[in-house]
Parts: sequence; structure tokens; C-alpha cells
Amino acid sequence: MPISSVRELPKKFDHVTRFSDLGLGWLVAARAIDSSGHEGARQTAHVQNTLATASKHAQEQQEKKDKANAIRIKLNATVLILDHEAVPRITIPVLDEQLEVYRKRENDPSVPGKSKLKRKAEKLEALVRAIERYRARMGYLA
Repeated sequence: MPISSVRELPKKFDHVTRFSDLGLGWLVAARAIDSSGHEGARQTAHVQNTLATASKHAQEQQEKKDKANAIRIKLNATVLILDHEAVPRITIPVLDEQLEVYRKRENDPSVPGKSKLKRKAEKLEALVRAIERYRARMGYLA
């Protein structure tokens, strides 16, 4: 009469009786595996890998926060150009920076993303419209 689990062992289990006699050869094999320390080593390696992965993710998140903070500081330090006459003379990197400031710092969703504006003329037009919206929002007179 093979026994399929330890719960089915008789109440008065004779410790002299071998497990293999009761059809519990699987229990003997399990004890052999446990005694080898292989499973404990596997679990330890798993825990170490989980901790290393968590540490790596935490470091990546911190780097991401630091990068976003650096961008925020740069945007806050940028002076807005509000003069329409000065717009045509500025360079493309300054145009990109101004558009980013209006889009992110001033929360103007009407300013297109950098990838949408390919030519300088498009960027100039977008910046002029952003300046007009900003001036209207802030109550500047013409």
C-alpha cells in the first residue's frame, strides 16, 4: 500500500520502518537533495540575484531622477524671450531651448515637440505663437 503524502502516515508510525517500505521513495530522494545543500545554495543565489537586481533598479531610478532634476534646473534658469523682433536673430539651439521652456516650464501643450519641427522657419513660427499665447495669458499689452 503506497502512501502518496506524509499526511497519510499511520498515527503510530514505527520509526524503525523504512520510508521505502511504505512507498515513500520520493521522500528519501527529497531528503538526499536537501542534505546535499544544493537547494539551499540555489535559494541563496536567487535571493542574492534579486537583491542585486533591486539595487540596480534603484540606482537607475536615482540616475533618472537626477537627470530630470538637471533638466528642470536648466529650464528654470533659462530666460524667456518675449520680444518678437529678437526672435528671427536667435540660433537654432536657442530656439529649441526656448520652445522646450514654453512647452515644459510654462505648460503650453500647443507648442509642438522637437521632433515635429524640422526647419528653422517652423521653429520660429512656433516660438512666435508661443510668445503670443504667453503674453495673452500673462496680460501683457501688445
